[in-house]
Amino acid sequence: MKKLLILALFSLLTACNTIGNKPTIPTTPNTPVSPYQQTLDKYQQRWQQANITHYRYTFQRSCFCPRDYHAPVVTEVNNNTVISAHLKGTNQALSSNLSNNKQTINYFFDKIQDAINRKAHRLTIKYNEQYGYPESIAIDYDKMIADEELYISAKDFQKL
Repeated sequence: MKKLLILALFSLLTACNTIGNKPTIPTTPNTPVSPYQQTLDKYQQRWQQANITHYRYTFQRSCFCPRDYHAPVVTEVNNNTVISAHLKGTNQALSSNLSNNKQTINYFFDKIQDAINRKAHRLTIKYNEQYGYPESIAIDYDKMIADEELYISAKDFQKL
């Protein structure tokens, strides 16, 4: 009876460690790197080597959301910090509900890495050949879920 109780307790404790957790994939020298990861690494390295610390670009998000959420935002970045952002064609500052549209180029790289890590259903990326930053990203995270896609672009890039 004592052995049965110990076995039941052991089974319960080991089950608690795996409930709700995804199994980890061991990384070994033989684990293949996805083509998306290889491409991301290549262009992210190109961006880092360009060493552009001060730049301006137009951020735009496409989504199934209110119109102002996908309005183009002219964004100026210095030392990886957004120093100004306004709606394109105006000097109108962004309202607080649009603060998610004030992003650096590193935001784009982070979104791509997240999609790779989450094994997104579909990932389409266009990189800038000269500087390496992502010009456009389309992510469909889950084939079976509608309206959870993410579409963002970086246009009109200027080194300052």
